[in-house]
Amino acid sequence: MKLTMLQIRVIREEDLKHIYLIEERCFGKESYPRPLLFWLYHLHRDEFFVAEVKGKVVGYAVGAVMKGRGHIISIAVDPEHQRKGIGTRLLTALMEQLEKRKVKGFRLEVKVDNEAARRFYEKHGFKQVGFVEGYYRDGT
Repeated sequence: MKLTMLQIRVIREEDLKHIYLIEERCFGKESYPRPLLFWLYHLHRDEFFVAEVKGKVVGYAVGAVMKGRGHIISIAVDPEHQRKGIGTRLLTALMEQLEKRKVKGFRLEVKVDNEAARRFYEKHGFKQVGFVEGYYRDGT
């Protein structure tokens, strides 16, 4: 896939059904429930982006400003479209939007055993600064 076929844009409500399917494919039992995605859409619409390839939603990124910092809430790319630069484009769009809000740095949470995500964020300059015990639903 050529990145020229990729479009990054702000979410529309009708994208939520596609985002939920991507969540299920990427995170299985750990996926965000539909009501939470709906809530994120309504609260953080300006910081919620989707990636489209040939008109099909293949990924998303959502963030927020919390205590003056940009918080990367979630990024996911459909497994069939991973490792093609889509996650990087989504992260860049989200961070640029959050920077417009004058944030003082960024933060995010990643499961300890999610090596692919940890490598992705490290590649983009993020560093582990702590550990939040019990952050995820499974207790990790």
